[in-house]
Amino acid sequence: MESYKISVIVPIYNISKYVAKCIESIIAQTYKNLQIILVDDGSTDDSAKIADDFAKSDGRITVLHKANGGLVSARKAGLDVAEGSYISFVDGDDWLDLNMYEELLHLALSADVDFVECGYKENGEKAIGVPNGSYVLNAEMRKIVVENWLKGENILCKNNLFSKLYKRDFIKRVYDKVPNDMSFGEDFIAFVYMINEANAFIASNKSFYNYTIRTDSLSQGPITKKTVTSQIYLRSYVRRQLLENYVNIDMALVNDWAFNSVYNYMIWHIEGSDKDFYKKKYLKFIINDFSVFFNKKLVIYGAGNVGKTFYMQLCPYSQIDIVGWVDKNYNKCQNDYRTVEPVEYIFSIDFDLILIAVQNKDNAILIRNNLLEKGVSVEKILWINPITGIDNTILISGGVQRYSGFIVVYPNSRFRRQQNAA
Repeated sequence: MESYKISVIVPIYNISKYVAKCIESIIAQTYKNLQIILVDDGSTDDSAKIADDFAKSDGRITVLHKANGGLVSARKAGLDVAEGSYISFVDGDDWLDLNMYEELLHLALSADVDFVECGYKENGEKAIGVPNGSYVLNAEMRKIVVENWLKGENILCKNNLFSKLYKRDFIKRVYDKVPNDMSFGEDFIAFVYMINEANAFIASNKSFYNYTIRTDSLSQGPITKKTVTSQIYLRSYVRRQLLENYVNIDMALVNDWAFNSVYNYMIWHIEGSDKDFYKKKYLKFIINDFSVFFNKKLVIYGAGNVGKTFYMQLCPYSQIDIVGWVDKNYNKCQNDYRTVEPVEYIFSIDFDLILIAVQNKDNAILIRNNLLEKGVSVEKILWINPITGIDNTILISGGVQRYSGFIVVYPNSRFRRQQNAA
């Protein structure tokens, strides 16, 4: 067994209070054939020096210093130099039980599996486990694993990356698909790809990994409009990958997960007046396929509660160019995110689409008719019911696609296609 090298990748960014304990727990593993890759992601505290000092005393340690690029880019940098037959990720503020790699490698070599996983402890105390099991992943089993995860029931595989040991080629192929700009929640995305591509995995209910819950971490830090927007982007991205990669998945379950997880996150964390910025009944817009707006210059017409919620859900997408946000009562609609312009602003800019962001159907019709009278082409105007996404949608643009139970109005009047009709 000792002939198998394990490459341990540890991203490090400004965690000088924790990183020594992490590194020491890896060095002290009962399994010794390790390549320990410490990736300093542009730290500005003493973290880089601590890593360098450890490297001087243990020849198994390699330190990579790079400009700050985020967790995903740090892990990918580690994967680029990983030599081991197996790969493990450890967050730099966590630590390991001393027999973790000996136990996990024994399981990995007991069968031809792509990864093995164990449970973990929170701050060294509360154990978060998975049931013992060995799973061959055919299409039906993949569906069961993912749907159980979405429901939070009988979870056979956790979405976290850190308490697992992977075959090298497998995890490199999977993690390469994770976008570099995912500042958090990248484990959700990797999980979706991982279960879809794995042939088999083994789970152990023993908890060898120790996860540190910090109030100053990226996932536990202050919650702002920006972090909620990032959560919306993450859930929307994961939802899209689920629908594309799992053809038999329960779409209603996926939609409920995307909607409820964003709303619950928002309610748990947003305080004071910021709560008013998000309206639950308008968050169902997240479940639509935003690709209709990709590579388009978009104007949002309406800056009330509907417009604000629409804006927050669309602005994270680099593929969507929001060139204007207008409202007839623009003086009363200003906010901290973007200047709201008068309606006349539309006619001074170049745009591809105008999204009418109002709840009431009759109001949407009035706005549409006013735009038509001023010379805006009907193909450039669309409205999606913000509450239901499907009922009472105005066929302004000439093309409708039913997608996962929600209607999206497309700007191409010649395009009409039904997919997974509700």
